[in-house]
Amino acid sequence: MKAFIMLIIPILFGISDEDIQNTQRHEKISNRKKLKIAKQLVKDGSYHNAVLYYEDVHEDRPNNSHIIAALADLNYYLRDYKEAQKWYEELAGLDPKNYPVAQFHLGRMLKINGKYAEAKVEFKEFIDKYDDDDAARYKSLAKAEAAGCDYAIEAMEEPTTATVVHLENVNHKLTDFSPQYVSPTRLMYAALPSDTAINLNLARKGKKDYYARIFVAGTDGQTWEVGKQFQGPQNKEKMHAGNAILSDNGRVMYFTLCGEENAYGMICNIYESVLRDGDWTEPKKLDNINKEGFTTTHPAVGKDAEGKDVMYFSSNRKGTRGGMDLWYSVKDVSGKWSRPSNAGKAINTAGDDMTPFYDMKNQKLYFASTGHVGIGGIDIYYTEGNIDQWGEVMNMGVPINTSYDDQYLALDDDGELGYIVSNRPGVLSPRGETCCDDIFYIDISEEKNLFIKGYFTSRKDPERKPIEGVEAALYFIEGKQFSYVDEVVTSKDKMFYFQLQPGGSYKMNGTKEGYWPSITNVETPTDLEESDTIFKIFYIEPVVQKKIKVQQVYFAFDKSVIRDEYIERMDSLHSVMVRNMKYLLEIAGHTDSKGTDSYNQKLSERRARSCADYMLNLGVDDDRLLVKGFGEERPIAPNENPDGSDNPIGRAKNRRVEFKLLKDAADTEEVEIIYDDSPPSTIE
Repeated sequence: MKAFIMLIIPILFGISDEDIQNTQRHEKISNRKKLKIAKQLVKDGSYHNAVLYYEDVHEDRPNNSHIIAALADLNYYLRDYKEAQKWYEELAGLDPKNYPVAQFHLGRMLKINGKYAEAKVEFKEFIDKYDDDDAARYKSLAKAEAAGCDYAIEAMEEPTTATVVHLENVNHKLTDFSPQYVSPTRLMYAALPSDTAINLNLARKGKKDYYARIFVAGTDGQTWEVGKQFQGPQNKEKMHAGNAILSDNGRVMYFTLCGEENAYGMICNIYESVLRDGDWTEPKKLDNINKEGFTTTHPAVGKDAEGKDVMYFSSNRKGTRGGMDLWYSVKDVSGKWSRPSNAGKAINTAGDDMTPFYDMKNQKLYFASTGHVGIGGIDIYYTEGNIDQWGEVMNMGVPINTSYDDQYLALDDDGELGYIVSNRPGVLSPRGETCCDDIFYIDISEEKNLFIKGYFTSRKDPERKPIEGVEAALYFIEGKQFSYVDEVVTSKDKMFYFQLQPGGSYKMNGTKEGYWPSITNVETPTDLEESDTIFKIFYIEPVVQKKIKVQQVYFAFDKSVIRDEYIERMDSLHSVMVRNMKYLLEIAGHTDSKGTDSYNQKLSERRARSCADYMLNLGVDDDRLLVKGFGEERPIAPNENPDGSDNPIGRAKNRRVEFKLLKDAADTEEVEIIYDDSPPSTIE
């Protein structure tokens, strides 16, 4: 995914909405015609639409390895790792002779999806069998990936004290990247101006602005404002701008401008602009640093042992050990940058090494890599020293790194507060949970932090084995109010982690199909002498015998009032709550896609609150109700038809409030809860 690494732009075009491009899918089109259309869509950068055609052909040609390879690669480019895993697994089993590297990619997808034991098996088999001309490079990568499987399990069991927080208002629905810490209240970064997925072919014809731009955003210390485009010549027309950094005095900006070479990539170069008399000068290409015909990007400025300015950057020029390497150039007394040198084999790998940042106070070089021992995808690392001598390369660990793509670390002058870029679940995303990158605020200072680790099991299991697939959701309790904190899906081979506040009260909810939802109280100690991790086993029991039926309610468009036809359902739910006093009720509001994200979030909360108020008016205690809204994030039906037209039936299904019954984990009564999602009575 080299184009993604260079500036993280081409991958965005793969998620173009079907309503932007008419794909003209039709069952009567021949497979040959479908393949021709699919290949053209790939050239246009419309990967999602290309996948649809390849899937159609695959139904008729299930054993065609070329089609399966295309589906595997396209889903990987779209960062739909679960789908990519499925197709790479099929390819590796069907045609290992023509696609021997499919097993390596399968291992990477398994690792990204958190299946470390299975991934390790694939990597070891690949190392033993692969003997093509590029075997040395691939075996080096596979060995690092296999070692990373063991490291990942250890890192997740012992997270660092770092905190990671998503920047809600700053991030767009598509990718945001290259954050730069300007001051405690100001951030500079890059993003696409559009908040809708892009069709590259139409965009290139001038029908949509799709060029990356440098943005700035501010905060009052509590809330971040929506970012605004940086006003200056750095945002050059018909070129992608990003990766901007400022000199110590804030008067020189180094940044990247990229021009497209073809549908698959671009060539990037580093420029500088100087602030003179309040205005920025026109961008000037740094000819001594850039290399004709190769990408030079991700500038970062540090100091050498003599105090001279050093520019670190990443490039795929000749002399690299992998796809992208870190390079550096030193500025002499005349202000001229020296001929670049490779940062060396201690840092660079057979993979991609990029997005450097130098912490001058602590003399640490941070960078991202796919070739060092890591947790999965792209990880962030650091090494101490300078260009004369580097120390051991260290992984930043969890939670800075995940099994997904984590990069672009940038810190303040003290090297404690800053930002990273990640596509971990929870980002704003128009397609899937990991398609796009967002900016996260981080704190890596040595503060005392408290974590809880544990797993769900059943009291009926004498061996107390972990149960896989439990949705574990954590709530913070303040008085009678419950605040949603975070949630994970449990694994059978590793424990889950949450960060807690000292002296706090929490509830841990566990839900899984076929099991009775459970809830457990967690109290944390007030005083911490050092960072600590609480270990706790949570219990969830299988559902049998007693049955309870719970039905969701639907709402009119843009309304939060309970319809008359659903009053009977609310009364039935109230009866359940009265007959079962140990139960808590989770009330979750949802909307269709009409309206803005912020408006739909508030509308979903009003719908949930309307149902909660109904329960309260009938005498259900407030501390038995957990109320939350999800806006338009969790549809249960398409809001639009495949051709991009409105789907009123689907939207009617999405305008709903869902209920979940929760009980104390200590209650072992065997009960089956049936959640009835019968469709709404009207689509109005």
